[in-house]
Amino acid sequence: MTPTCPTCGTELLEHPANRCLDAWVAVAVMKWIPWVEQRGKYQYVVWQKPNKSAPWYGSQNPEAQRERYSPLIKFDPHKHIEAGLHKFSTDIAAAWEVVNEVTSKGFYFDLSYDLCAWTATFRNANGGLPISVNTTKSNPSEEICRAALLAVMEER
Repeated sequence: MTPTCPTCGTELLEHPANRCLDAWVAVAVMKWIPWVEQRGKYQYVVWQKPNKSAPWYGSQNPEAQRERYSPLIKFDPHKHIEAGLHKFSTDIAAAWEVVNEVTSKGFYFDLSYDLCAWTATFRNANGGLPISVNTTKSNPSEEICRAALLAVMEER
């Protein structure tokens, strides 16, 4: 069974390259923590990267600032203003950050192009079956994101 996006419910292999997929990769693969910061009537999503302090610690009065933040339960690209989310599914440089993260967990990576189709493959170094994603799309970043999500979900 193909996993579905926690935000929009779209199946992974059918999910388009967009901010919703980027947010899924940020949380599931990159282990970024999304926080909602209330700024007046607007809600901003601020991303805390691993081994970094929470976003309110940088202020002069962190305890008072902490009240403005809450964990993000469900990312809505139409509702939330976000800052700092990389375009993993459309920018190849950002997609290589994803590759680096997954390979640091003991996976080998291969990206190939044949007959108008990209194939992104992660193989567990411990001898597991290869996890491949390929479609006829011309966006290798999207395929990298999909394969990375499948790899980290398989690892659990």
